[in-house]
Amino acid sequence: MTNLKLFKEKLKIFDHENWMNDPSQFDTEETGHEIDENIFMDNFHIVQNSQISSKSETDAVLVRAAYETFKHLPESILTDIRMWQWVSLKVFYNYSEWRWDLTEERMRDKPSLLKHLYSGMGIDGLSRNSISRLVIPCLDLVENDDYSLVEILFQNQQSEQSIMQSKQSMNRNTFRAMVKSVEGLNDKELRERIKRVNALSTVYNFPSMPEEKVYQVIHQA
Repeated sequence: MTNLKLFKEKLKIFDHENWMNDPSQFDTEETGHEIDENIFMDNFHIVQNSQISSKSETDAVLVRAAYETFKHLPESILTDIRMWQWVSLKVFYNYSEWRWDLTEERMRDKPSLLKHLYSGMGIDGLSRNSISRLVIPCLDLVENDDYSLVEILFQNQQSEQSIMQSKQSMNRNTFRAMVKSVEGLNDKELRERIKRVNALSTVYNFPSMPEEKVYQVIHQA
């Protein structure tokens, strides 16, 4: 078991060089909670050594293990980006490095890759962080150990990115309806569906509507 910590101050992308040179200069504090990192890491090592055509395919495999690792934590911790930064930089850095090919050369040529470690606040932050992007969707999508909606969300990388970076995903009912509506769509169809959802949100008050009604409006548009 690992004592879960968080940074006292949120790290920025430009902190990366200092972090790599001397992590001790960044103060942390205890959360009072523990996680069993082996739940995730054991599954990661299995997919790491398996034959896969794309690393993005492992998201659908590892999402359950990620959620099982963190689901016992209170919402105040789960929504704190400082905790996710600490987790992705410390406990699960090997996974983060592998998943996003975080070599020094690639990070230098494409600094935006560092968002998977440092990220930001709000939708953009939690949907980009290497670990939280697997866990946060499950809070709304998993019911009674049913991961069917999670499987749809991670059916491909385009699905997960398009939905999670939409402001409509902040409302539980709308989020679940959006996920249901994209099952089986190809990338082009999916992008068009999300565009329509965003447009419809200016006409309909989705947050006040039940999930099934939102789904009907989205699916019939």
